[in-house]
Amino acid sequence: MIVVRIEVWPDGDGTRAEELARLHIANDGTGDEAVGSYDVSAVEGTDVLSGRVEGHRRGQGALALVRDALAALVG
Repeated sequence: MIVVRIEVWPDGDGTRAEELARLHIANDGTGDEAVGSYDVSAVEGTDVLSGRVEGHRRGQGALALVRDALAALVG
């Protein structure tokens, strides 16, 4: 599972970090070495969103997967 935390650091101070949202990207076990599918969810305050990324080409890298996960959640 990939977990992405979105934080605000007041005045750039990481010791005062506050989490704003969290994104979970879980490989569902389908696909092969080149392509995978993922269940995605995000929590922001009391809002919970869920979605799915299918047919993601693994060679694109982690940031491309995060981009696709966000697109699945918020369009």
